[in-house]
Amino acid sequence: MSAGPSRVLKADWAAEWFDVWRREDPSNYVYDVYFDRVTGGLTWVDNPTTTLTPIDTDAYDFKMDVVTSDPDRYEKMAPLTHEEHSDILRRWFDGWPEQVRSACDTASLHRFLDSLAELFPDEASHARSSWNTYQEACLKDRAERWLHERGFAVDWVDG
Repeated sequence: MSAGPSRVLKADWAAEWFDVWRREDPSNYVYDVYFDRVTGGLTWVDNPTTTLTPIDTDAYDFKMDVVTSDPDRYEKMAPLTHEEHSDILRRWFDGWPEQVRSACDTASLHRFLDSLAELFPDEASHARSSWNTYQEACLKDRAERWLHERGFAVDWVDG
């Protein structure tokens, strides 16, 4: 398959996904993601089926109206599987002390970071930043593979 037109994707990946990873159960899908064939960007839509936190259904309905109004423009990406979530968590926790690696969920991680922040605010801030950087790299890699499968070349742009 020949590469299609180059697309420049602009997204604040860490900010968009950080909220997902704070959830108790990473197997719940909090966002639906749509690829915009015109701009090459990604549209993030809260998934109202999650039971973890209240969802602004008005905002969801508005965004769904946008992405469903032009089916030739927007293509829904497959959600992360439970295995993909677990793999990202497992690989990220590999660099942490045993008591954190064995936590199994991000709620434990954030309780740990909250405790750490009381004594070592700089270290806690760095840890949160590392978390964002790691998940950004994983998700960019996954999105790039997904786009290449559809014939798009990808130029990543920060901001």
